[in-house]
Amino acid sequence: MQDPESAIEVLKNKDAQLMPYLSNIQITNREQQKNYEDVLIDARQSIQRAEATRKELVEPLRLTEQRINSMFKQYTAPLVEGCNSIIKVLNHWRKEQSDISEAKLLTEAEEYWKRVQEAKETGEVVPLPELNSSPPPKTSHANMGMVSYREVFEIQIVDPLLVPRDLCDPVLSKIRKRAESGIVDIPGVIVTKKFVPYTRLYK
Repeated sequence: MQDPESAIEVLKNKDAQLMPYLSNIQITNREQQKNYEDVLIDARQSIQRAEATRKELVEPLRLTEQRINSMFKQYTAPLVEGCNSIIKVLNHWRKEQSDISEAKLLTEAEEYWKRVQEAKETGEVVPLPELNSSPPPKTSHANMGMVSYREVFEIQIVDPLLVPRDLCDPVLSKIRKRAESGIVDIPGVIVTKKFVPYTRLYK
């Protein structure tokens, strides 16, 4: 295959007589008009010739790029699929742990409230209990590095007519902001909380 520099030189040699006519253009009579129309035709043919040469030179590179991209896509596909599967299972695990933690906190709160009500009759002072439950940490220390979990909300509008007026259009950004404030029970909307893991390798 010809190298680009040599190809340009060949094109320059072919267009050597044409180039001087492409500057200081003046038309004062019909004959000059015809001459420059010929120059225009010749110049456009030169452009087409150059474009064809460029495509000829680039085509093997394009095919090589496509082949390399395809090879790497095939290689990374199971990695991407595996990562997505792990993220899905991690989200399920974190939700389970979060639900367990919330249930324990609710139980502890109910027990504390019951003791407070009983203490009103006796005058006993009930100290605040030490909470034995806590939600899963936002950052987890694995063996190879750290994984931070960012809370995100997926918004699905199932019935726009039921969406509250202050969220009307409805606007996804407003709905997401409300969900992030802790209000996830929104009429006409399904809000799904997920955690996006961000990984950082230990140095």
